[in-house]
Amino acid sequence: MSLHVHRLGAEPAAASAPPVLLLHGFASSGGEDYDAGEWSRALERAGRTGYALDLPGHGESPAVSS
Repeated sequence: MSLHVHRLGAEPAAASAPPVLLLHGFASSGGEDYDAGEWSRALERAGRTGYALDLPGHGESPAVSS
């Protein structure tokens, strides 16, 4: 299984605190919920790096095959 990850906010080497994991809601994706907008800017201002996952079958992550 592979998952697509969107990085938001501060560059990992410049981050001043542990990273933040962002999970999307039902029928959505990490890109739709977090890429554009206030989340990335807020993480940047706070000196934090965020990682928004596309869970299996959502966004750019393939569905799980049985």
